[in-house]
Amino acid sequence: MMKSTAFSMLSFSFFFCLLALSRGISFCPAKLKLPGSCGPNGNFDCFLEWNSRCGASGMASKCRCDPAPSNQHLCSCQVVCGQCSTGKA
Repeated sequence: MMKSTAFSMLSFSFFFCLLALSRGISFCPAKLKLPGSCGPNGNFDCFLEWNSRCGASGMASKCRCDPAPSNQHLCSCQVVCGQCSTGKA
């Protein structure tokens, strides 16, 4: 079930990225510092976190999870510029 949901979300994001490219939408780097470690699915968890904050219109892509000090992690993604507030770390 998780794999089909993940595949659906990634397919949806890919479609919107293609649509964005055809419309000239630009992407900006966005970062969030969150508690806890990255975990085994850290990059995908970061993608889900940005989608929960920005919605599908934020079109989060190229998400990456990196360990940070004090039992935290840094989620970095590319999101549509100006679409959602970027909690830069």
